[in-house]
Amino acid sequence: MEPAPVSIIIPNFNGEHILNRSLAKVVEAGHAYPGEYEIIVVDDASQDNSIQLISDNFSEIKLVLHNTNKGFAEAVHSGVRSSIHSIILLLITDVFPDRNFITPLILWFNLEDTFCVSPLITDRNGSPNRVSWNRGIIIRGEIRKRNWELNEAVDLVHRGRELKSLFAEGGRRGYQRRHVSTTWWLFINL
Repeated sequence: MEPAPVSIIIPNFNGEHILNRSLAKVVEAGHAYPGEYEIIVVDDASQDNSIQLISDNFSEIKLVLHNTNKGFAEAVHSGVRSSIHSIILLLITDVFPDRNFITPLILWFNLEDTFCVSPLITDRNGSPNRVSWNRGIIIRGEIRKRNWELNEAVDLVHRGRELKSLFAEGGRRGYQRRHVSTTWWLFINL
């Protein structure tokens, strides 16, 4: 099966101090992905040298520019509107993805009922961040986050179980375009 094409969208506001490192990782991941991809950075009227840094060092990245700061949600909207692929991966500027992060996420979109996916998120030391696996349970009519450990998740996956989450966290998730307009509306109104 041909790998699905993806659009990677990164909203930016005054990220000059971190962009060189983070974008290098995103470009590396794009090169490692066997399918077609595009990387879009939406600059939300940065006051630093973000635009110049991207222009000088990352010619393959498409820049979308806001003349005034419109906020994160509108930067995401602008990125989605300028994207050409049906699968959207949203990252934030302080994410340093593993070079092989795209393929495992994209495979889930082969399932018709997949709304969105989220990767395992780790801290600087490589320890998993609990936001990666927010599983919910219902207790007396309330949805609550369930405490559980990563080794339990790994065991369930090895036994063929799907792990469904309450949500995909902030700027580290993937969507199919058919779900995007509703998703962004919900995101703005949270």
